[in-house]
Parts: sequence; structure tokens; C-alpha cells
Amino acid sequence: MEPKCPKCNGTGWYQYDHNHSMVCDACCKHDQGWWALYNHYGEHNGQFSCLAGCGKSLNALEFDKAIQPGWTIVWVDGKLWGAVPNGDAIKRVDDLQESCDFLDVSRKKVANA
Repeated sequence: MEPKCPKCNGTGWYQYDHNHSMVCDACCKHDQGWWALYNHYGEHNGQFSCLAGCGKSLNALEFDKAIQPGWTIVWVDGKLWGAVPNGDAIKRVDDLQESCDFLDVSRKKVANA
């Protein structure tokens, strides 16, 4: 039996105050992709945040290492937006492109190793 996470007790979520909970940053697999932080993120501008919502941030070098083979790198209006695995996450990118036809969304699939 796999040991339970000490932070969330294996639930994948933890309550950080009496009204709020979030994805557990201690056991998150960071497998839903990463998105770029620009403009309004203070000291985190230029970093990449986990799309699962756990709060984990990566710098550009760590982001390059975190991208998995078969994932898709996405640019919006010529600016790096992030990277997502194929499947449901890439559907969100398609939805973004459909709902915001004024955005120039481009992508490149990462080659399999």
C-alpha cells in the first residue's frame, strides 16, 4: 500500500484555512500542464504555474525540463502561453481559440523521446 501524503492524507486537497482548500502541492503530479505568468503576478512574472492549481511555479529552465514528450507548447498572440498534455487539456486550448477568435493561437507538439 502506497503511503498517504502527510499534508492532505491522500485526498489530493488540503484546507489552508477554515474557508478555503486547494490542490495539495505536496503530492500533485503536475500532469495537467503549465501556463505562463505575465503582467499581474509580481515576483512570479515570467514563471510558469501548474494548471492543476496546486500553486507550484517553475522558472524557464525548470519549465523546459517539465515538458513531457507528446505535450503541446502553445503561444497566444506570439507570446508563450504554456504547455499542455494532449487530450482534455488540448481541448481547452481549442475552446480558447474558438471563443476568442481575435487571438492568434499557435502550437507545436513536443516530439516523443
